Amino acid sequence: MTKKEIKLKGSMHGTKKIKSYDNPDIMYSTVDKQKCLINKINIKYYSDNNNFYIYHSFDRLDKDLNINYSGRWYLTDYKYKTSDLNIKNKTFTVTLKSIEWENFDTGKTVKKTVKIIIQFSEKGFDKLKNYFEKNNILS
Repeated sequence: MTKKEIKLKGSMHGTKKIKSYDNPDIMYSTVDKQKCLINKINIKYYSDNNNFYIYHSFDRLDKDLNINYSGRWYLTDYKYKTSDLNIKNKTFTVTLKSIEWENFDTGKTVKKTVKIIIQFSEKGFDKLKNYFEKNNILS
């Protein structure tokens, strides 16, 4: 089994004192229609199954740059679709279908479909695109 991994982060980091990265890979993510400025994403490619493991952690900040929501999600069997990678807008989109999801504002868990859009910097998008190309995922 061949396993190849990429780790991308940005645009901010920290827990008590929020700081901006000088050269982030990710500008922000939109998770269930909520803009999140603290992001980390790890993607591992498994050649034996031709699929990916994706782990994304995110934090939403309030107007004073305090973390007011933190979340994480992962997929163990993501199959790449060219429509998920938007070269023009430099975004990567994943839709999690019929999952248990905690509402950002109420904290209640509901079963729903959640769309996640990760907006990359040019540098971060090039890293992701090159990663897919290197693994012969993009044609």
